[in-house]
Amino acid sequence: MISIQEVDKVATYRVVEREFELYRLNKFCEINTDEPAVTQSYEYRLHNGATGMINDSTARAGIKNAEIKDRLMHCKRIEAIVNKLHPVERLIIENRYMKEYMKDYQVYNFVFDPPISEKTYRKWRWNAVQRIASALNILQY
Repeated sequence: MISIQEVDKVATYRVVEREFELYRLNKFCEINTDEPAVTQSYEYRLHNGATGMINDSTARAGIKNAEIKDRLMHCKRIEAIVNKLHPVERLIIENRYMKEYMKDYQVYNFVFDPPISEKTYRKWRWNAVQRIASALNILQY
């Protein structure tokens, strides 16, 4: 059995921060679904051989729409995990990672009223990051 002391904090922070970068990217990008083309487009070729490409607009649209669905599911999964956290931990994670870019000192000085100490903030943030990493199954040992 692995004890909690064997968790690599730095690597776990990096992996969780990468997940939140992906979350922000997926959440705030404009999502447009593709529709397959009804008519075939003309493509001029200078040779008689095959190009090695399949010109299937329905398949291309389906693949892109599936990728969009995966992005939305990733966002929903992250949001569901964060919503299950303790209210203080949720406040830290939402302000630090899920909204606009904020530094740690901005969160513990300006978001909390009254402000909390850096040590207390780091302890709560680590607890939240550890729970998120466990839920996403990305804890680093």
